[in-house]
Amino acid sequence: MLLRTTLEVPVDNAAKHLTEPSTLRGKLTAKTAPSVLAAKDVVIFREGADKGYQFLPQAEQACCTVLVTGRFAERPLMAPNGERFAKDGRCNGLRGPVADHRLVR
Repeated sequence: MLLRTTLEVPVDNAAKHLTEPSTLRGKLTAKTAPSVLAAKDVVIFREGADKGYQFLPQAEQACCTVLVTGRFAERPLMAPNGERFAKDGRCNGLRGPVADHRLVR
């Protein structure tokens, strides 16, 4: 999407206004109260990959509002030995969440 539009400008601006140690990805994929980035006046100025990302004539360029969201995905604990779940039963294989991200021995 960044190759074909002006979306990079509002994404960069949003990232610059974050307070440390936050990242834009972290804000968009937060487990509780995730953020949504609304980018107004994004211009689509190139064709898709199937047409080699050719520039569109001015009359065919489109302007739109883009909402950028992320999806929270808690992944299981990966132990140094390759084991993919906690040994104390808090996580059932790859199906359940690990409540504490410390390695349980």
